Amino acid sequence: MSEIHHCPYIPLKNYRTNQLFEFIHELLNENPGIQLQEIYNQVLEFFGEENCCPELLCPHGSEPEYWHVVRLTLWDGKDNNIFDSDGEGHWRIKDL
Repeated sequence: MSEIHHCPYIPLKNYRTNQLFEFIHELLNENPGIQLQEIYNQVLEFFGEENCCPELLCPHGSEPEYWHVVRLTLWDGKDNNIFDSDGEGHWRIKDL
């Protein structure tokens, strides 16, 4: 699993290996080819500002920390042959 221990704490990290992964899996299943920005939007809407803390920026870039958590969850799914990306920001469930 990709690491996020050097990044600021946000409650969404507690959901990364279970509820967030399951939410993203369902989202990709219902919306094949969904854009990464829309995944961010849906995660924020579902988990709420209290869990995503959109105002808190990742120290490794100038973007919200929850985006980093979402991407790491997607990459974990890709590493485990569950999710796939076209390399241009579109995600889907991997065809087996």
